[in-house]
Amino acid sequence: MNTPPPDHGIDAPRAVSVLFVLSAAALGLAALLYGLGPFEVLALALALALVAIDLPIVAVAMLWYSRIGKLRQRDRLLDLIAWGWEERVIDIGCGRGLLLIGAAQRLSGPFHK
Repeated sequence: MNTPPPDHGIDAPRAVSVLFVLSAAALGLAALLYGLGPFEVLALALALALVAIDLPIVAVAMLWYSRIGKLRQRDRLLDLIAWGWEERVIDIGCGRGLLLIGAAQRLSGPFHK
């Protein structure tokens, strides 16, 4: 039976949403300032445009880490352990069980089937 991989959620989903909203606001303000004309205002408009470009990049990086990066990092960490059949693993109050599920997949003793 093929079971789907567990969903550990997105880290800080509100922060990711806020980054996209702030990006849109910064882009709109940059466009508004660009139309005003003086050099100082144009420099501010350019700075806001750069912020508007950077914020979604950070948001996408956060989404990538939530879905892919932390699983890779977990696997690298758990691969450092020489797993046998006698291990016992306990995960108490550590979120959605990211490390526990990875550890359970590595256990192979008679009590772990």
